[in-house]
Amino acid sequence: MKHKRHEAITKLTQLVQLYDPSATRVHVLRKIESLRACVRREFKRVQNSKKTAENESDIYTPHLWYYDLFSFMFQAEEPSQEFEKTKEVAASPQSTSVVS
Repeated sequence: MKHKRHEAITKLTQLVQLYDPSATRVHVLRKIESLRACVRREFKRVQNSKKTAENESDIYTPHLWYYDLFSFMFQAEEPSQEFEKTKEVAASPQSTSVVS
């Protein structure tokens, strides 16, 4: 897996260097992280607005032109339902017991 990622970043670096000859591998990695951070921020805004929205029109609409291109990330960002159920059970008053 690491080998494929390394190869992909090398290819991306070569592609970016066609437009910016001074670009380095570090430059490409930072750009990827910057894009991911922006998409995560927009995703969190959408999720938070879904929780607080009173109707469909109140849900935040992302403004990034590349937001949909990063949709593969959203599955990793959403907490699994199993984790949420575990959290709910742990927080419920029935799950706490006092041992004498």
